Amino acid sequence: MFTYLCVFLIFLAIGYVNGQAPQINDILPSFGVAGSPITLIGVRFETPNIITASGFNCDVAFSSLTQIVCTPSGGGIETFTSLDVSISAPTGESNKVAYHLIKVDPATSYQNNNVFYLKGDFTSVQSTTMMAQAQTDAGVRQPITWIDSTTLSFPMDKAIARGQVILFDSTKNKESTIVQLSYAPVVQSTSLEVIGLNVLGYIFDSSTQVFTSGQDPCTITSVIEGSFTCRPKAIPTQTFSYRIVSGNGKSTTLSLSFWRELKSATALSAREATLQVINYDSSTYINPLVQGLRSTGISLASVTGDDLKINFPLDAQCGNAYLGTSILRLTNSMLLCPAPEFTTLVSNSVPNNTVVILGYFLAQTMYGSQDQALNFTVEYGGLGRGPESCESISTLFNLNGTYTVNCKVPLSSTLYLKASSIGKRTIQMLIAFPIVVSTATPLLYGSPGKITISGSGFTVPLVQVTIGGAECTAPVVSQLGKQVVCDFDASVPVLNVNDTLEVKVGDTYSVNLFAKESVFRYGQIPTVTSATSTIYAIPGIVTVIGTFFLNDQLEVTIGGNLCASPIALDSTKLTCEFKSDIVVTDISSPLDVVVSVQSQFSSSSSSVFYYTLPTPTIINSTSTLYGTPQQVTIRGTGFYNFGLVVHIEGSICSNAIASMDSKEITCEFKSDILVSDLSTPLNVTVVINTNYKATKAVFYYIKPIQVSITSSTSTKYGVPGIVTIFGNNFINDQLLVRIGGSECTNAVSSQNNKQLTCRFKSDVVADENTALDVFVSVQSLFNATEPVFLYIKSNKNCPFGSNGQMCSGHGTCNQQYSCECNKGWESSDCSIQDNSGGTVIPDPNVNPNDTSSTIITPGGTMFDVGIVLINEIDKDNNIVQSYNISSIKWNNITKQDNQHIYTTTIQNNQSTLNVKLSINNLNERVYYNFAGDVIPILPKSIKYQVELQNYTFSSSLNIMQFIFKSGILQEAGECVYESDTNTQTTGDGSIRSIQMVLNGETLVGTFSDRIVLDNRPSYNQVSKLTNTQINQNSLDTQSLYVAITTTSFKKDIIVDPNFGVLITSTPDDQEAKCKKKFESWKIGVIVACSVVGVALVVTTVMLIKKKRVVKQFNAKLKAVNKSK
Repeated sequence: MFTYLCVFLIFLAIGYVNGQAPQINDILPSFGVAGSPITLIGVRFETPNIITASGFNCDVAFSSLTQIVCTPSGGGIETFTSLDVSISAPTGESNKVAYHLIKVDPATSYQNNNVFYLKGDFTSVQSTTMMAQAQTDAGVRQPITWIDSTTLSFPMDKAIARGQVILFDSTKNKESTIVQLSYAPVVQSTSLEVIGLNVLGYIFDSSTQVFTSGQDPCTITSVIEGSFTCRPKAIPTQTFSYRIVSGNGKSTTLSLSFWRELKSATALSAREATLQVINYDSSTYINPLVQGLRSTGISLASVTGDDLKINFPLDAQCGNAYLGTSILRLTNSMLLCPAPEFTTLVSNSVPNNTVVILGYFLAQTMYGSQDQALNFTVEYGGLGRGPESCESISTLFNLNGTYTVNCKVPLSSTLYLKASSIGKRTIQMLIAFPIVVSTATPLLYGSPGKITISGSGFTVPLVQVTIGGAECTAPVVSQLGKQVVCDFDASVPVLNVNDTLEVKVGDTYSVNLFAKESVFRYGQIPTVTSATSTIYAIPGIVTVIGTFFLNDQLEVTIGGNLCASPIALDSTKLTCEFKSDIVVTDISSPLDVVVSVQSQFSSSSSSVFYYTLPTPTIINSTSTLYGTPQQVTIRGTGFYNFGLVVHIEGSICSNAIASMDSKEITCEFKSDILVSDLSTPLNVTVVINTNYKATKAVFYYIKPIQVSITSSTSTKYGVPGIVTIFGNNFINDQLLVRIGGSECTNAVSSQNNKQLTCRFKSDVVADENTALDVFVSVQSLFNATEPVFLYIKSNKNCPFGSNGQMCSGHGTCNQQYSCECNKGWESSDCSIQDNSGGTVIPDPNVNPNDTSSTIITPGGTMFDVGIVLINEIDKDNNIVQSYNISSIKWNNITKQDNQHIYTTTIQNNQSTLNVKLSINNLNERVYYNFAGDVIPILPKSIKYQVELQNYTFSSSLNIMQFIFKSGILQEAGECVYESDTNTQTTGDGSIRSIQMVLNGETLVGTFSDRIVLDNRPSYNQVSKLTNTQINQNSLDTQSLYVAITTTSFKKDIIVDPNFGVLITSTPDDQEAKCKKKFESWKIGVIVACSVVGVALVVTTVMLIKKKRVVKQFNAKLKAVNKSK
């Protein structure tokens, strides 16, 4: 900016010296709207220069020495009506030229047919010559007239109408401003012809609409370039307006006037009319015609002054009549209608209530439109009905000039058919329908009463009703004209009761209009003497015997229900179809039969109908368990609850009930018939109503099934899952399982019937340490219930190894949140690799005199394991009773296969102690289920199960403690290159296993997180034993001890640890490792577990005292250390 200013000052100084300022000679155009570009013509337009317009910048788009194009702009410029434009250059200031600003408002601009009026602000261009130029054709320009400061006008042109208009500066010969406008139709000329209003002009298209006399549509019949024709509905006045609306909504309204005026149009009679025409001049037009009543005009019959008379041709219709020629319309129009005429009744059909009439001038619509001209109505005299419309109406113009009218009337009874035109003319015709007599209700002979006669065409008043020639008095016609009721004395004699009498009905409108039919018959009361039978509950045909049976409204009921389709074979016999659906409690009791004829004569009730029963059949029977009373279902046919008695081999099956479909019987059998062979069937006997009997040997006793439940896997509360239940005799026959009362769905038993799986919703609320009852039912007969299901603790999760991976990356976590290790990996988190390869591990050695055992590794290390103490401890942690297992005298020691069982009675308590040692002598891992906890058992390992029964506690607040020993009894050689003791715990600190490592050989002791307390599973906890506790129990401090502690119990308790050995490493250079200086054992605790909550009732404390080495081992270690 500073540089530009310097240059400008330099040029200004030069200009001042030379005196050559810019000069503006012209401005093009001289007017325009704000924001439009202007062109300055002159000389010395050197740059740089500044162009201003009354202080506003003029943004330059083009610049040369003689021409500049720029656009004035700036806030507030639209308030100016004129701008002074000048140029400031370094050489000086130019002269000023005026640029006139205008404003155009298309929204308020309007059009009056062929003149358009622009609205806006045109104050500054009063003396400017302007033109309206067509955007589509620059050669078409119309002069613009300045009317005032707010209005300009210009004539319309077809070229302008095709697009927008350009304001042209004629003074400067320069286009100025394009204005966006919408145009209304332009009318150049009009003519009123017989075919309609013909308009010449432009801005017409297929969407154009025309209205006359306000909102009456003028139907457009044709549209071509520059013209259209529309047919007006009516032109009721001498002067009328019409409005043309284009598709853009713009409209043009104009008016027309007739020289002549149609003052009145009057129908003098059915065939002639008079029209009064003001200014009628017969000399002007030859053969004027009256148009608007038919397709061709009607010639004048006579002319008297302004009165013109015509005769209606037979094809004339109501219409808007006017005077014209064959081409032109000469007057306005007026409504004119020929009077309608009825001439002939062609037919009046009773079956479909149709009237056909001939007449004249009966067109329903006005000529040239669908507006109604004639309305047809029906009136019935004396039936209390008002005028009604024809239900359907049609009119047809015939070649002879007549009309055929078809009217479907509501009733086939004497009526008036009326036709009323919009010309205020009404005609009517009396139409008498033929009288029809169809039926007459009966009376008993000699018993006067009312008779109802049915038919059609009955009118009021009736001239006469006779029956057999005798008058039936006081006739009353129904509103429908289809029924008449009168009083008859029933005294006309007949030779036979089945003879009929003639019924005659006459019409008051014509003594010759009557009908007579032999439809009256005296009635007789039928009687019933007998009826055939049907099988109970099975539809069948019944034959009834009696008297006076007629096929005249014949009706039969049996037990109150209709017997369908009755037919009188003669006066003494009839048949009907009975559903046999009347329920009875006694098959021997008869049902009433009633026969009715003629709707009013019924027999008395006759108890003559009896059901029969089919002979029952027996197909099979369900079974029961001997000695167990149970419901039996017998299947067959023909079973009914009528005196139903059931025996099974002579023993009553009580409360026998037959099913609704008669195919089953249920009854209660005591199951008390003794049999020697379960495969021998017993006879089943069914007796119904003493007369119907069946016997068949189809009943078998069920072979008993002893269902037992031992344990169950777990789920987390609120987490549905698959539960496995262990036991025996789980059979897939109506197998039903419930846990805590909630159904365990989709129950399926294994092939050996020793376990089943089902899906448990885990929706029973219970404490985590409370066992839920598991119920198993087979065949709805054999059940077992045991409290064996425990929820998995809510805080238990899948174990993660020290490498941060679930199951150390060497196994998968199951639904029990326990790891299932891949082959070659062991421990609760799959972190220990089994590198034994083909190395054979010897079977564990069991001490034959006590429960201790030793596990000797391939390397020669001897691990010592076993239970050592059982203590009763009071609430202050004082030992109340202590039992040293090594000093116990065993009453019984047995060995069978791989099991060692020790049994004794604890002195001073008389409780029983059982210790069972089980050896896995296989070379592969096996799984053991203890109280629902599935534990992997290592190859060549030993499992302890300790059970204490009927122990008497000194106090119910005391607890019981089982202490297990694990240690190294003998090491292999003097070299120790690897030693460690680890524990793997659950999430709440309970130790799941111990691991003692020595030279690549690992003793693994695994403890279940459960114990069995009074036959119920419960959770335990394991923790480290303190030195104080070891000394308190007088134990060897050089060994490891595990204490499982429980609250007092009533019946028994079972604990279940196991111990095994793994070869975890085989170093290639053991000798090199032995040369290193030996460091003391580094004892670490590794927590790798699932999170399990603390048990509420039982806690297990695992007390681990890790020795650095046994005494003999220490002595040898000293020699090793000295050698390094």
